[in-house]
Amino acid sequence: MTRERTLSRQEERVLHLARKGLGDKQIATEIGISTDTVRTYWQRIRKKVGGQNRAEIVATLSDKIAAQTLEAVNTEKETLLREILRRTAVEKALRTSEREWRLLADSMPQIVFVANPDGRIFHYNARFYEYTGLSQERALGFGWNTVIHADDLPNVGVELERCLPAGIPFEYEMRIRREDGEYRWHVNRAIPQRDERGKITRWYGTSTDIHESRILRDRLQDSATFLSQAQRIARLGSYEFDVSRNVGRWSDNLFEIFGLKPREGWFDSDEFMSMIHPDDLPSVEQAVRESIDSGTGFSEYYRCLGPDGQVIRVHSVAKPVIEAGAVVRLIGTIQDITSRRTIEITRDRLQEIFDSTPDMIRLVNVRGELILCNRAALDFFGAASLEELRQRDFQKSYPEWASTQTLEVGIPAAHLQGSWQGETVLIDSEGREARASQVILALPDRDTDSYLFTLICRTLK
Repeated sequence: MTRERTLSRQEERVLHLARKGLGDKQIATEIGISTDTVRTYWQRIRKKVGGQNRAEIVATLSDKIAAQTLEAVNTEKETLLREILRRTAVEKALRTSEREWRLLADSMPQIVFVANPDGRIFHYNARFYEYTGLSQERALGFGWNTVIHADDLPNVGVELERCLPAGIPFEYEMRIRREDGEYRWHVNRAIPQRDERGKITRWYGTSTDIHESRILRDRLQDSATFLSQAQRIARLGSYEFDVSRNVGRWSDNLFEIFGLKPREGWFDSDEFMSMIHPDDLPSVEQAVRESIDSGTGFSEYYRCLGPDGQVIRVHSVAKPVIEAGAVVRLIGTIQDITSRRTIEITRDRLQEIFDSTPDMIRLVNVRGELILCNRAALDFFGAASLEELRQRDFQKSYPEWASTQTLEVGIPAAHLQGSWQGETVLIDSEGREARASQVILALPDRDTDSYLFTLICRTLK
């Protein structure tokens, strides 16, 4: 048991004054007690410490105190020595670790940097100096500003102001100037290091060259934009159908075609099948089944019903994706052909009207190319079809125009102002000339920014 635990405070004071050479009466005066009380304290001390008289007690306690002091000094010395050895080992390990870290950083193809909490960089790896050609004096601190593309620098500053104070990991793509003057895209990332109290002490970061992948990504995005625009103009959308899950997903253009709000991800394919016109649904379902069973594509024309009940005529084309010998997906397009179908119907009806008249009717453009003709014209020129008549030489069919100034293709220039009529000579299928009365109407063609000419001829007897 230690001395502090065996002796009271007052007993400690008595011993302390005795070691200074004071007698009992002087001790009593110093402490402010009686001499008898001092003698009582000595009796208590003798029982606790041992010793026959006052001198032995003081000597014994002095030895014990000295021994305890020496022990404490030795203990402190050993503790201090161990701490010195520990710190030496830690410092050595840190130096070794830092040296190995620098070697590792210098061997990396990326730029590596370490910055203070405010963003001032105090270390770059060798790759930075090789890439930029900057000296250490110019690069450290905020010297990195000088090699960032001028168009990117303002946004980089904004992002740093957002991340640095809050300790938010930094990630940003920017162009960094190479030693030869070329700017190349890099993705820059940095994370903070914090102490035990959570305070940011450093930022560790890397800069990785992504120039080729960035250029490729931009091109793909441009291509996707162009494709989307082309699909929108053509009233065309794309889709994917997962066979096993019976789910599909659409491009935004497809939702637009059907007057629906675009949505992301997969949805139940039965939703789309319910939009197909009941009269066309069986044939569409059969085409899908045959494509899945046989591994071949399909091309189907059918009608769908929009949200407000309007009929939307579409043409769907799909190709199967086969894995392990089985069809797992169908990838295809759907095109809105409602307007085109209306035009086709109108053209068919117009053809019926033209074919019902005995007069020859031909529709040509400003270049003299045949667009349409009726049955009377085909019979007169001995052609079985419109395509066959298109192969004929225009000038041989119309060797001359009566009393008119003609264009190179034989179309009267005056026709550009409206209409013309007169007589001309035609050559029939047997090579015989026939005099004909002809009316020509010039109509603007808005699609081609030119003219269409309707030639109506009647042979004269």
